[in-house]
Amino acid sequence: MDKQSEGIVSKLKDYIRQINELIDECEDASEMYIRRMPRSSPAYEEAQRRIGQKFALVTDGLVSYIQNNISTREAIKCKMLSDRYYRNFKDKLEAYKIFLTRLKDHPDQWNKLITSGSRYTSIPVDSSFENIKLICNRFDHIAKQLRKRRSNKLPFEIEDEYDVQDLIHALLRIYFNDIRPEEHIPSLASKTNRVDFLLKEEQIVLETKLASNKYKDRKIEDDLVLDIAHYKEHPDCKQLVCFIYDPGKNLDNPAGLISGLEKTSSEGYKIKVIINPS
Repeated sequence: MDKQSEGIVSKLKDYIRQINELIDECEDASEMYIRRMPRSSPAYEEAQRRIGQKFALVTDGLVSYIQNNISTREAIKCKMLSDRYYRNFKDKLEAYKIFLTRLKDHPDQWNKLITSGSRYTSIPVDSSFENIKLICNRFDHIAKQLRKRRSNKLPFEIEDEYDVQDLIHALLRIYFNDIRPEEHIPSLASKTNRVDFLLKEEQIVLETKLASNKYKDRKIEDDLVLDIAHYKEHPDCKQLVCFIYDPGKNLDNPAGLISGLEKTSSEGYKIKVIINPS
């Protein structure tokens, strides 16, 4: 890596550090003010104002830096993360953090980008998976929020796997247009199967599981091993994302479950496992 690329990596790491600090401050404000004080209280409003000022300084500087040093297209994409999809500071920051990490991890692309003088060369990133990952990693927070309804509205409770799928389907609509639930796949050993969600354009299949005290590590792994074999036969599946929702923390060895399933990846067929809460 040349000195210019090293400088960009160093600067992106610094922005990631600033964003991590601001995420921590959002967490502290949430604990101190949102749960204990009404949103109209002066203390809460002051916390929001202070975080908002820091957020503007960090994110405006970030977009400007990317535009001046890497790619106009990437800067526009980064700005869209704020303007188009996210409403609260913390979610925006989490999105920026993922975006920065993707940029940081592709320094090999920058020599061509910088020396060519092009301002429109895009760094290749797996943004589709990162969007799914963001949804899955925030899933428990979203599910808890939907249980707290206003004006005596009935809460959205997750009682079974269908409820998980309904909420995931709604959240996928943020990023994806062509979502095909319960897509049929070719039979394997005389057994037919359906994928939970097929993202046809992205060639990604998303499979969901809901852990419980009766449905945990061994049974989930056995089912997903079969799913992995089935979905490999689907012509539009190049990546399988297995989302395991474990609100009761019933899994005994989540790290082992992830490792055991992801090692079954092969060339042209990538397996990723996300467990939330982790």
